[in-house]
Amino acid sequence: VTFSYFDERNFPSGITHAEPEAMCRLNKLMLIGNIVVSQVMSLLLKLIYPKKY
Repeated sequence: VTFSYFDERNFPSGITHAEPEAMCRLNKLMLIGNIVVSQVMSLLLKLIYPKKY
């Protein structure tokens, strides 16, 4: 209950209106992080299972 309350009430008032630039940077960082993680995971899979990939 507390987590959903935090999501619905605090995020729009706190982060979105006060720090849009920070959110934009965070989104870019998360996007880059997701790309890096996927690349690393595919490399690990190739190392662990060289015959399958």
